[in-house]
Amino acid sequence: MLNDCLLFIFDLDGTLYSKDREKNYYRELQKLRKRFIAKTLGVPLKEADRILAGLISNYGENIDITLETEYGVPKPRYYAETAGSVPVEDIISYDPKLRCILCQIDSTKSVLTNAPSVWAEKAIGQLGIADQFGLVMTCDDGIVKPQEEAFLRVCRGAAVEPKRAIAVGDNPQRDLYVPRKLGMKTVSVGVFDTNADFFIDSIYGLPEILR
Repeated sequence: MLNDCLLFIFDLDGTLYSKDREKNYYRELQKLRKRFIAKTLGVPLKEADRILAGLISNYGENIDITLETEYGVPKPRYYAETAGSVPVEDIISYDPKLRCILCQIDSTKSVLTNAPSVWAEKAIGQLGIADQFGLVMTCDDGIVKPQEEAFLRVCRGAAVEPKRAIAVGDNPQRDLYVPRKLGMKTVSVGVFDTNADFFIDSIYGLPEILR
């Protein structure tokens, strides 16, 4: 069914591991963000909570650029003390079933995530699948989904035309809408999307559409 696809572009959080575990990750991340802002800006935790809520409301989850431009906070330091400090072993476990599924895919496999590399590398390492991906693209350079360039640079990195690629993700607006516009096939994970080419309840359903 997908024999003509030469490149798989996987989202990470909520796709390669469950939504419940993703919620645990974001819960820990929010605590670390709040503490980081309080320490860096010298404000009480309650004020840091207000500042964080405002940043997310205005700029979305990727507030690193705003912290750097408006508050002079270097992105590497922010990443290290927030996402990089989330205890991955408390969130994610080794997943031999997922590894087996990925091993069945002969096409180039990539991860495209809006998380920083300090989290992405730990997460796929903890899952036991780091060696399965030829490309891992993160938010470190400020190019994030759903920007077209985020998807196109993965295709360029794999030397594959978008029409020969397939995007797999749990957020249709962020992970699937732009790939569909670019001519990719799409797989919606855990969230039914009438516009997606395929729907699976979880990543463990992937073999059903690979046959």
